Amino acid sequence: MNLKQRVFRNSSLEMASKVVGVAAGIFLSPYLIHSLTKETYGLWVLIGSVVGYFGFTDFGVRIATGRLVAYYRARQDAAKVNHTINTSLALLTASGLVVTLLTFLLSPHFGRLFHIGPTVPHIPAAVFLCGFAVAVGLPLTVFEGCLAGYERYDLINIVEIFMTIGRVGLTIWMIELGYGILALAAINFALTVAGGGVKFLLCYRVFEPLHVAVEHINRLTIRETYATSIWFLILAISVRISFFTDNIVLGYFRTTGEVAIYSIAGRLTQYALVAVAAFNVVLMPVSAGYDAQADLARQRRLLLLGTRASFAAAIFIATIFLAYGGQIIHIWVGSGFEQAAIVLAILTFPMITQASQTTTLMVMQGMAKHKNLSLIYLVEALANLILSLILVRPLGMIGVALGTALTSTFSSLIAQPIYVCRVLSLGLADYYRKAFLPVLVATAPLVAMIVGFQYVWLPQKFISMAVFCTLSAALYFGAVYLIFFTKRGLTRVSFAS
Repeated sequence: MNLKQRVFRNSSLEMASKVVGVAAGIFLSPYLIHSLTKETYGLWVLIGSVVGYFGFTDFGVRIATGRLVAYYRARQDAAKVNHTINTSLALLTASGLVVTLLTFLLSPHFGRLFHIGPTVPHIPAAVFLCGFAVAVGLPLTVFEGCLAGYERYDLINIVEIFMTIGRVGLTIWMIELGYGILALAAINFALTVAGGGVKFLLCYRVFEPLHVAVEHINRLTIRETYATSIWFLILAISVRISFFTDNIVLGYFRTTGEVAIYSIAGRLTQYALVAVAAFNVVLMPVSAGYDAQADLARQRRLLLLGTRASFAAAIFIATIFLAYGGQIIHIWVGSGFEQAAIVLAILTFPMITQASQTTTLMVMQGMAKHKNLSLIYLVEALANLILSLILVRPLGMIGVALGTALTSTFSSLIAQPIYVCRVLSLGLADYYRKAFLPVLVATAPLVAMIVGFQYVWLPQKFISMAVFCTLSAALYFGAVYLIFFTKRGLTRVSFAS
């Protein structure tokens, strides 16, 4: 199977998985809000936001595993692949034990820490189950890393699709029986174990020499893994601070009701970034293979193609959010969330800029050149946190959103392009001119058409809004494909030497 076929197979199933995930979120968010109350739903979001930080005890090992497996696979070194998998498994099992201890210490005090009254039951148990799911899931992510290194995102996403469908079904069943957030935590734990177990079995199909044994744990591989993974960790923490700490800041300084409102806008922008990442994440092992072959020309071409596609997708989503965001939120979750439309409009701008740099992130990770990029993200995240803390008291959720928008936009438009151009020996002006300008010019008429259509017909129901967005996407991306990704368009894909 050639590269184009592999990328299409992986990206199409990655996109299908993300579509199923987004559809599940679109359905479950209003369902849980109305079934549990807005405040209890905000509490559930808050638990996820806090416990999610425990995942960073993997120190970036999971992503490093995928990168190293892809690298040694390109060199046809099965022994090194086995060492990588077993060493990572040992490291993440130790991390899981640490998370279990942290969860045990946090769970009894969570309600008091965030000023939550005794009226909501089972908070300590729910927090512990969510944290323990992270602890058990950490070593299981090694097998997802192995599948990613072998470019079997199709298998990963088939599992994820079934897990998402199961999550929706089990959630509805348990909520209808009268259970609350404790049931949601139990479902999360059960599906984490089930999904990880299936990926473990699939690894034996993809990599037949796989042998899980203590003797394959290698000290040199530990150093190699951590040399790569520590920067993946810093990068992951930085992204988490930029887009998920907002809920914690609001939960501490304001109310869980505001967390719920903010999370609706934040979830929409996260869905957008997930959609763009769906066809980018499969590029990391491709870039790692090019790195093993020292093929800089293909790295440049991969960067240009991916950036054009990412930027074009971000422009479409931003057009929908800015022109129809308030209507989408009203149709989706009903009244009481009007402020979410303002937050969404603010967060749309960092969504565009961050999405446009998704390919940069994948290529730099594939080349193991993500150290300085991680530092850029870290500075952005800390600046974001400081601005949010300063602005949350006078401006509330609007101030928190502004903190994210200002810092992310500067990082994505200036700092990250300068770095990737330096690594790939590109001219910065050539990068902007080839990657962004053609997309802006080509999509401007399509954007005007989509925005203007609201004066002809504004969808009032969920189905009509879904049909409108689907038809708009078909028109937009069909035109983008014909302009940039047909044989004629691809012949013009090159940077100045």
